[in-house]
Amino acid sequence: MNDAVPAKIDAVRARVRHLGDRILARVRHLRNEDELPKISPESFFVRSPDVVLAVGRIRVELEETDGVGIGRINANSVVLESEEGNMVKLNLSRVHEKKQPMFLNSGMVVVVEGVNTNGRCIQVHAVYDNAMSLPPDARQKKDHRVDDDGDSLLPDAAQEQEQPFANIIFAAGPFTTSTNLNYEPLEDLLSVVERARPDAVFLTGPFVDASHADVSSATPVQFEHIFETRVLNRLRKAVAAMTDEGPRTEFVLVPSLMDVHHDFVCPQPAFRLQAGQPSDARIRLVANPSVVELASRDGAAVATVGVANLPSLQDISADCICWNKPDRFAAIASHMVRQCSFYPTFPPSASVPLDCSLWDGMAIPDTERWPTVDVLVTPSRLKAFAKSVDGGAVAVNPGLLCRGSSGGSYAEMRIPLHEATSSRGLNANEDKLKASIIRL
Repeated sequence: MNDAVPAKIDAVRARVRHLGDRILARVRHLRNEDELPKISPESFFVRSPDVVLAVGRIRVELEETDGVGIGRINANSVVLESEEGNMVKLNLSRVHEKKQPMFLNSGMVVVVEGVNTNGRCIQVHAVYDNAMSLPPDARQKKDHRVDDDGDSLLPDAAQEQEQPFANIIFAAGPFTTSTNLNYEPLEDLLSVVERARPDAVFLTGPFVDASHADVSSATPVQFEHIFETRVLNRLRKAVAAMTDEGPRTEFVLVPSLMDVHHDFVCPQPAFRLQAGQPSDARIRLVANPSVVELASRDGAAVATVGVANLPSLQDISADCICWNKPDRFAAIASHMVRQCSFYPTFPPSASVPLDCSLWDGMAIPDTERWPTVDVLVTPSRLKAFAKSVDGGAVAVNPGLLCRGSSGGSYAEMRIPLHEATSSRGLNANEDKLKASIIRL
């Protein structure tokens, strides 16, 4: 987006300040105050033999390009920029030689521990990047510690014998093949839904794909007509078919930047019904990204689902350092959770029209609950997966429902609900959690 430069600078500084303070709070919780190195803006440009802490965001040296004018991060190109705009190069050789786990991505906010050897470069000893809130029990008990992955070190409480569950289906567009606009894959999926009766079905766009040959030749009026007749009307028909005494399935629709009939801005508002279109309480239209709460019928138990229908996985994977992490996809999803952002990469790729004035809408909200999201849904054309990640969450990439002229995949999950005030994440219930990637 064409944000004014001063506004963009202010937004970046506010993010560095906010996340930097939260990361420092975790570092102080993990270590005794008298053990902490000093924190000073001078650590960016003053030579000293002392170990220091420096707070800032990761950037890439401008000289490092991939041939098309876009800086790509690598071990020799990493710099740290402070809130005030001071920059210092980071030497990661010590971390690499010691085979310490490391994940760096352009734009991420970190606290670096190391020695500024010459006034221009910090020899890095450690990097702290976890900005998640501490679990409630950690905030209340001084002697309680959490590890830097955000997992509680207290013994697990005994599970209740009867725990409510939610059955969920996740499917990502396109919902019709590249050869026509018949939406046969969507029909096939809804047939599965009508038989299985899950508690919720999350459908993420594109619903009217801008790259589809038949769509590109249509008119704006036809775009809305396609969405209304081929998608919304079919969902209303499915809802009407499930009105008996069985489970009441709820549909959640999330737009895509590739939806030709919707706003091309990030974050994206929810779809808007046209005048005269009927609404249905069981078809929820939400923003992109969004956090959706699923509750048991009595409202006593909940689970929260965070959906980021953005190229988060692709863009982070294309511009990151990932050392000594056993699972790259889990590391990327964990990075999103630890940085409290559905799209932590900055500057964004050309395909993401980020409006910096709405940057707060990209954040994974900070609440008194922990974890903030139980399930993180990140649809992508990359390999489908369901993985446990930091902070007690489970990340899901359902894959695409259509791949060209053939069918793709979707995801089914059975997740335990928990008390609204609980500090336990789904990772604590892995023996009860079921997730499957299904070929269509």
